[in-house]
Parts: sequence; C-alpha cells; structure tokens
Amino acid sequence: MFQIKSKLAYFAAVSSVGVGVSSGSIIISEIDLTNNRVELVNTGTSSVDLTNYWWCNRENGSPFYQQINTTNSVVDTGLSTGSLASFGAGDILVLDISASFLPDINGELGLYTTNTFGASAAIEDYVLWGNTGIRDAVAEGASIWTDNEFIDISGLSAGESIQLRNGELGNSASEYFLGASSFGVVPEPSSTLLLSLGVLGLGLIRKRK
Repeated sequence: MFQIKSKLAYFAAVSSVGVGVSSGSIIISEIDLTNNRVELVNTGTSSVDLTNYWWCNRENGSPFYQQINTTNSVVDTGLSTGSLASFGAGDILVLDISASFLPDINGELGLYTTNTFGASAAIEDYVLWGNTGIRDAVAEGASIWTDNEFIDISGLSAGESIQLRNGELGNSASEYFLGASSFGVVPEPSSTLLLSLGVLGLGLIRKRK
C-alpha cells in the first residue's frame, strides 16, 4: 500500500501532479479557531514573499485587516518550512493570528496579495464559516468560493479545527471538514492523489526503459 510519510510530502505530491491547486498558489488548509492558528500551503511552482500580504475578516468587526508580516508569527510545529519572506513551492507555514481576529461563531478569512480588499484580482484564498460573509462575493469573483456559502461549525468540538479535505481545491464549504487539529499530523492520501501518483510513477518507469 502506498503511504505518504508527512503532510509536507502530501502537499508536495499534490503540487507536483497538479491535484488540488486553486486559482492562487497559496491555500488556507487549516484554521484552528480555539488557538487562533492558520496553516498555509504553497501549491505553486515558485517561492512567494508573503511579507506584503494581508488578511481580511470583515465579519469580526474592527480591526478588519491585518498585514501578515506585522501581526503573524511562524509556529515551530516541526511541520512549518520556509519563512514569510521565502515561502517555497510545496512548503507549509503555520501562523499564529491575534485572538480578536478569528471569531469562534461567525467569521471569514481572506488572504490578499495587496490591501485592495474589494478587488477579486487581489484575493489569493478565502474561507467562510458560521454564517454568510462579506468578502465572499469578492472570492466568488476570483472563482475561489461561492457567495453566501459557509462552513457549518455548529458541531465543532474542543481540539478540533476547520480542515481542507485531501486533494480538494478549497473553493467551497463542502471541501472542508471539522476534525481533530492536524498541525503536524500525517493526513491520509486521497484516492485521486493515489491515482495521479500511480500514473506519474508509471510514466517514470516507462521513461527509464
């Protein structure tokens, strides 16, 4: 049976075979509302400088916005790779966000390349939970979310977080689930990923002949 030995290897494999890549290269893969922690994955093919990126959460009241390099710190979970200034292809970053910015009941988290928050061209990824949002319309314009669609967190228990399903794009509420916080925990590979890796491996074998 094929096994992936780490979450980092899983996402690196996703990137290499083109599975689970959203419109932007940076994906929000996990949100821990209790510990105010967010995991990002670079599914692209090149390094990204996140120091000028912004968060937006209009559902939380003031402050609506935070610039990543002035408000977030990289968490050493044994999983995070790279840095804010050099977030490489296939890298994972776990970030601490201020408690006031991630509400437990209803909120949204938009990742922006600039502070032009009403522009679909500036939004990199987006997640909405609890109820309808404000920036979901912007995310829909970027084809990375559906307006008024949100993740139901009414069943969220202690120790659980919002997590991206393996092999998914992260472009709809149904592609996320509630489960035991998995920062640093090995995920099970999806059947789509296994099939893609199998095809990739077959191609490599053929090339060697």
